[in-house]
Amino acid sequence: MLKLSIFIILALLTAVFILSNTHIAKVNFIRWEVEMPTFLLLIIILIIGIVLGFIAAKAKKKK
Repeated sequence: MLKLSIFIILALLTAVFILSNTHIAKVNFIRWEVEMPTFLLLIIILIIGIVLGFIAAKAKKKK
């Protein structure tokens, strides 16, 4: 129950943080350049982090 409560609190804080950042950000990666809302950039980074976390957890279980 404690893990679920911590997860819900962190998820809500993350949502508030993401939704409060609505200005446009310029993103440069190698030669790729794009302008997008900051909340969209944060969501993309969050999804990448979750995917990498799942991959790392699965790789650790296989050992």
